[in-house]
Amino acid sequence: MEMRVDLGGWIKRRLKRGVNAQGAAAKEVLNKCGIETDDLQAQWEDQKKSQLSIRAHAPARLKKELDVVLALQSDLDASDKALQTTHAVVEKGSATEETLDALDSLERSHD
Repeated sequence: MEMRVDLGGWIKRRLKRGVNAQGAAAKEVLNKCGIETDDLQAQWEDQKKSQLSIRAHAPARLKKELDVVLALQSDLDASDKALQTTHAVVEKGSATEETLDALDSLERSHD
């Protein structure tokens, strides 16, 4: 139980020392870079806007569209295979001229 009480104080001390040290180091870097803080803040705002814009999420949208295209290509390949199989079966059997014409028409529209 005593450790829990001490833990809160320990965390406060660590944070205070850590935050102060990090803040001082950051201020030193900012002073040395030669760019005004206002300019850096404006750049930071621009960066946030660009990262949060809809265009920043375009890769996810494009991935979805690519998935749709790939699915359509897969369907097209399956249809092509089914059409070829049907053509082979019809040619082996006794198909009417009308059936063969319909199959040829489907093949032409498929290409």
